[in-house]
Amino acid sequence: GDITELQCILAFKERGIVVSIPFGDSAPYDLVVELGGELKKIQCKTSREGRSEGTYVFNTSISHTNTKETVRKTYEGKIDYFMTIIEGQPCLVPVSDCGVTDKTLRVVPPKNGQVIGVAFAATYHLDRYT
Repeated sequence: GDITELQCILAFKERGIVVSIPFGDSAPYDLVVELGGELKKIQCKTSREGRSEGTYVFNTSISHTNTKETVRKTYEGKIDYFMTIIEGQPCLVPVSDCGVTDKTLRVVPPKNGQVIGVAFAATYHLDRYT
């Protein structure tokens, strides 16, 4: 997690974007950046290879188990974007484009040629926002 967060900070800094880091561990976001003249809250997530070739997945919620049940908390209304690094490329994904538990991004098209409903990492490349 720490390495991904540092990679995200570096990606913003390389593009001249101001990055602020909240003090302490109580914020639901890792970074605040200025995009288009507005402050945006960013949650950095480490991606892992997905089940299908050319896919990467990151978690979009936090879960923990107490003595009674597993509690899942989403980031809806708490952040503006998730940020992840896929094959060295920074991807900035609006929270509104994500599911409740995870988000899958593709770096290669599916073998069946489907594009409807498929989220390509290139669509979310950080340079599209700068």
